[in-house]
Amino acid sequence: MKLTTEQITSAARGVSYVSEENKMVRFHRFTREQEELYSTTSPEFYAKAFATAGVVLEFDTDSRNMALSVAVRKGSSRPFFVHSIFVNDQPVGRLEGDLTTPEQIYAAGNWSLGDGDKRVKLLFPWSASSLIQALELDDGASFTPVVKTKNVLCFGDSITQGYAAARPEESYASILAKALDANCLNKAIGGEVFRVKLSKLPDEGPIDLITVAYGTNDWFFKDADSLHRHATEFCSNLRKNYPDTKIVIMAPVWRGDWQKTLPSGEFRNVAATLEKIADQIGNALFIDCFDFIPHDPAYYSPDVLHPNSDGFRIYGQRLADRLKQENII
Repeated sequence: MKLTTEQITSAARGVSYVSEENKMVRFHRFTREQEELYSTTSPEFYAKAFATAGVVLEFDTDSRNMALSVAVRKGSSRPFFVHSIFVNDQPVGRLEGDLTTPEQIYAAGNWSLGDGDKRVKLLFPWSASSLIQALELDDGASFTPVVKTKNVLCFGDSITQGYAAARPEESYASILAKALDANCLNKAIGGEVFRVKLSKLPDEGPIDLITVAYGTNDWFFKDADSLHRHATEFCSNLRKNYPDTKIVIMAPVWRGDWQKTLPSGEFRNVAATLEKIADQIGNALFIDCFDFIPHDPAYYSPDVLHPNSDGFRIYGQRLADRLKQENII
């Protein structure tokens, strides 16, 4: 039984909308207006906007088997991609590959889901754009999409997109989505900064929580005045678009070169700036994430800028714990 586009859409989370392209199902985590913005920003950022970071299919079924075939395109500077399959919250397989040379490859797999009723969760790659050619269950199998009532927007740069988690469930945004039991739209782009134009383009529907995790690239590429001005405008625009929604503003995690002094000043000045902005806009929580991951390269990828899976595990758990302390989750 091949699932229809309508069925797939009903079970999709972490998406702003779903479209069909050459008889394939394509997931969009940015709205059409937001995608148009990135089309005029740079080809690199536009490609990253279509990465399936945070996209999840979750449904209940009695099917004993599942088959998936996809077309995968580059969506980051990382050449690998991984789809993770869970049954009743236990891993049962992965669909993975490499995009080092081709711009698009096709991949397919089959998995045994076991007997009886179960909950299937399929996580899509943060590092690439994955389009479904076919998603199949046993003929006559039941199919009931899992509906999440909470909606969260996660803004950020490469770390929020998922660099350099080995698997999609290991990024801090995925860990947070699971802790919140929420539909989390991952709005992150690797290399991104406080882009004021993005903050002016709201998402449709109710939003229960917003997290904002920029600053590390702003510190590296901007001067102090630009950083402060753009961060203030970005967060102020979110407050205008979502007047009653709690906004969590997160200062960047430790990075290996944090002791440099750049035109923007010292790295730790970013946290001080963001804390003041949180006070200014109201109904906002500032979290200093500098110490959330041990200051040890063992918890980072070789560039000592992006957490690895071990670093993300600690980061996601500490963030979830802090939000619980604040009665946000």
